Amino acid sequence: MHLKYMTVNYFEHKKKGMMLLEILVVVGIFVVISSSVWPLMANIFSQGTMLRNSLAANDEARIAIKKFIQEARIMSPSSLGAYPVLLASSTAFTFYSDVDNDNLKERYRYFIEGGSFKKGVTKPSGTPLVYNSAAEIKSIIITHLYATSSTLFNYFDSNNTQMAYPMNATAIRSVELLLPIAFPSQQGLRLITFSSRVTMRTLKDNY
Repeated sequence: MHLKYMTVNYFEHKKKGMMLLEILVVVGIFVVISSSVWPLMANIFSQGTMLRNSLAANDEARIAIKKFIQEARIMSPSSLGAYPVLLASSTAFTFYSDVDNDNLKERYRYFIEGGSFKKGVTKPSGTPLVYNSAAEIKSIIITHLYATSSTLFNYFDSNNTQMAYPMNATAIRSVELLLPIAFPSQQGLRLITFSSRVTMRTLKDNY
């Protein structure tokens, strides 16, 4: 009876030892596979994030340009009779336009502030009508611009010639908007400049 017990106990210990060895082997294989697969998975996740950032930047710029063209194309004299273009610089552009067709010419101001490309809209109010800068409604158009000191606006006259500074605002016939946007890539920051040019159909040489 004693011999039989010892034999059974020996085989139980041997079985447990083999199971422990199998577990260690499985864990070892898992570690080896994980060490080779994890960098690949991390790279896939990183590329996915960069792709999403790229698509978001593209959508942001596309929407911004579309709105700008819509507003600038139909610019007209202000509700007080001022010339359609109020300010034209390399980093800011202010004009009047009635996009919502309410017979009031809103003042649109595109500018840079805090590293972002923003738009300010001021609706005239009061009697008589005035443009109150304190009532301007600001919104962020592009969250992060690359090289915010660079030229965002170029202006062209009726001869399709790019105008130099200082310029005569009444000679402007079209405006080019440039939006430099940078986002991370595997090679570092990747710069893409989105651009579009709009001709103001309401501006004529006999203004």
